[in-house]
Amino acid sequence: MSLTEPKGRATSASANKRSATAELWQWALLLPLLTFVSESMCVWPAPRFLGGLAEMLVFVSAFTVFGILAAVPASVGFAIRGLVYWKRDGEFVRNTSRSLACVVFVVLWLVAWSSAASIRHRAFVRASLIGDHIVQALADYRRIHGQYPDTLDRIVPEHLDRIPYTGMIGYQVWRYTKDRNDLDAKPDSYELRIDCPSGGLNFDRFIYWPSERYPRRIQGNGVEEIRSWAYVHE
Repeated sequence: MSLTEPKGRATSASANKRSATAELWQWALLLPLLTFVSESMCVWPAPRFLGGLAEMLVFVSAFTVFGILAAVPASVGFAIRGLVYWKRDGEFVRNTSRSLACVVFVVLWLVAWSSAASIRHRAFVRASLIGDHIVQALADYRRIHGQYPDTLDRIVPEHLDRIPYTGMIGYQVWRYTKDRNDLDAKPDSYELRIDCPSGGLNFDRFIYWPSERYPRRIQGNGVEEIRSWAYVHE
């Protein structure tokens, strides 16, 4: 066996470790960006043809949470390993870099998540302003006909030129239910709703009731009032 073979294997192992560290940093920077895009893309106002992609990406962000659960203990583990094996060539620097990558990932992920949440909130404020036009048209229909319409398209074109776009590429559809809401039957009432899942498999929704009075919880889910509307967090 050549005397240079052990040295060659050591050099190759060292290169592999450097490559693994570089890949860890790449994921630490890319996953938060993916989280931000997947969480916020559904509420982008345009382009509307990307709505299908936005609906698929919204489920991706839920899986990045597992990255957080892994990164926190991993950062501690790498730091400890760096201290234990600090005498080995490059181990302290390599493991400290990996630990720092995990910390950076957690920080950037939290920033990405909170930034996306802020963007979503502003988007639903805009959606409520758009929805107010539908609410007014429904009120006009009831004043003239003595009841709310059976379907939303009945208010077009007499009371509204067209049903307006929600302003969100991933949640483009207004849903309307007469004589009931999320809780129970409500004669001479209705629910106007946008289904808006976020962060994985859930059934978040943005609703309007003519009473404009909402409970703190609906079917066990938290309710956030946005103007005269309500966002139900599932």
